[in-house]
Amino acid sequence: MPKPQTISPNEVAQKLAKGATLIDIRSPDEFARMHIGGAVCVPIDSLDKDSIANQVANNANPQGGQNGENGENIVIFHCLSGMRTAQNADKITAYTSNCTAYIMDGGLQAWQKAGLPTVIDRTQPISLIKASANRGRGADTVWCGARLACVACVLWREWICRGRATICRGYGLLWYGKSACLVAL
Repeated sequence: MPKPQTISPNEVAQKLAKGATLIDIRSPDEFARMHIGGAVCVPIDSLDKDSIANQVANNANPQGGQNGENGENIVIFHCLSGMRTAQNADKITAYTSNCTAYIMDGGLQAWQKAGLPTVIDRTQPISLIKASANRGRGADTVWCGARLACVACVLWREWICRGRATICRGYGLLWYGKSACLVAL
């Protein structure tokens, strides 16, 4: 069985306009913070044939039952950068035998870069990415907001010396411009 074809965000937008189903495989927290309008959240860990079939059925065209141009059901998968969908292409292929599956190239980041609309809820917490720190610099693990330059975070001792760090209950908070980075000590 062939792996899902990758398509650009603009091609995704065209297919969505014709009724394709868009599945976001990120966590519910990531989805709540930011997602593509009309997408449904089905985390990769809970993705199976039934969950895909349910989403396709919920999104079916009332006239013909299909959401594709040639009478087929089209399902498009995406994550933040395209990495998780690419890593799980075999799983996606196994669960989409009854429909045509695509993976959005570049994920949500490429969608935004193409200038396409996203739903952003700033009341939701920013997703955190775990980055390994340089152990010789005084921190074991660094938790940074997705858009923060983590390079600044590993310079822990230097930041303390310059008074740009706050320490509270075993965690350090580094300030970089208007952004902050949480460091587990």
